[in-house]
Amino acid sequence: NALSGLPGVGKTTLALALAYDHEIQAHFSDGILWAGLGIQPDIEEIQARWGALLGLSPVEVTKIKSRNDWAKMLRTSIGQRRMLLIIDDVWEIDNTLAFQVGGPHCMYLFTTRFPQIAIQIAGSRTIPVSELSEKNGIDLLAHFAPSLIEQDSTTARRLVNSVGALPLALVLMGRYLRSHTY
Repeated sequence: NALSGLPGVGKTTLALALAYDHEIQAHFSDGILWAGLGIQPDIEEIQARWGALLGLSPVEVTKIKSRNDWAKMLRTSIGQRRMLLIIDDVWEIDNTLAFQVGGPHCMYLFTTRFPQIAIQIAGSRTIPVSELSEKNGIDLLAHFAPSLIEQDSTTARRLVNSVGALPLALVLMGRYLRSHTY
């Protein structure tokens, strides 16, 4: 599956919520692996971290010379384990190939700001994540700065609309306003 949407809309937050959900953790009883990619990911460093988490020995690690070798070793290490593999903030589809190493009992969750990448990765299993409605944006801002909403709902509405009701922007704005209220 893939989550696709604007930067700051909450794709990573949703992926984190899934990773910490007790039912998800129980289902993927052998663990959850996370790869945060971004613009210029260090693929081999992330693969090495996954290898360490999967229990690869130092002897096995010294034999690994390339991304492809890492992918083969990770695939072998995962084997029949039941795991969730989260690949966050995909910018290039080629970078995801290094992390598609799960066995038959694994599932993937990709996040990306690029709809075309999400569709290439997940096809019809792409879930668009959109910005909040104005009302939900005001409710989120009220969580951090309730006095602003009570005293000046027009300004609150303008603030929500000025950031396109993006949750990350509203959280940052709300925290800023809360810190300056006290």
